[in-house]
Amino acid sequence: LQRCKRMYKNEFDKRAQNGSLSNSFIFYGENHFLIDRYSTAMSKLEDASVLKLYFDEYSFEGAKAHLSQASLFGEQNLLIIKSHKRIPKKELDLLLELCIKNDENRLVYAYYGDEYSAYNKTYEKHPVMDVRFFNPNHAEAAQILAALAKEEALEIDQNAISHLLHAHNYDIALAHNELSKLKIHNRAISSKDIEQFVFGLGEISVDDLIKKLLERKDFTNELRLLLEKGENEVYIINAITRYITQLYMFNIYIRVNGY
Repeated sequence: LQRCKRMYKNEFDKRAQNGSLSNSFIFYGENHFLIDRYSTAMSKLEDASVLKLYFDEYSFEGAKAHLSQASLFGEQNLLIIKSHKRIPKKELDLLLELCIKNDENRLVYAYYGDEYSAYNKTYEKHPVMDVRFFNPNHAEAAQILAALAKEEALEIDQNAISHLLHAHNYDIALAHNELSKLKIHNRAISSKDIEQFVFGLGEISVDDLIKKLLERKDFTNELRLLLEKGENEVYIINAITRYITQLYMFNIYIRVNGY
């Protein structure tokens, strides 16, 4: 195995199509849906000896023992770790070394935390594929959802896909959940079906806009979506004023009362 580097989704997809994959993977980034999807894909091994350590179940000794064990029946040792906490570097290094020593081992580590920089250069000496998943742009989200619909054997046109994503504020996970519900109609799905049957759980709220405003983040997308929904500008300004006033009153109360 040659040393691998940090990569993004498109590069990893090409490597997967070419069959030039490592036997150890670290998936992380902003989009948890894609982390889940790719972790599941890389965890599909027939007749493998599988150990799943999810979140608080993680045990370094258990993980090391699983990858160190000799197989009696020739199956691969598959270790799947999912966690919001970073695995200590020394422990992860040793698990990766076990995958180097035995190419019948496979490690799939899905990291759901936000300390992404920890994986930028740390593992350049290992043949591990560490992939960062960003939130896709609108075109990428539509492409991903179209592929998911194809997997579900659901016929849906491009306009309907765009409509569905827009209803859920381009959250792929929420949009994907709708596909199985739409499939029960047993016919091609159009934009009118999306309007009739889909309730936009991912629609933006005024609170989302205010939160970004107070955090000094770009809120133009939230404002545009609110205006497209038909919200009145005066209502939005009054909502911001009311929210900030409440924060100010809380602050005064805490200063006066100490709690």
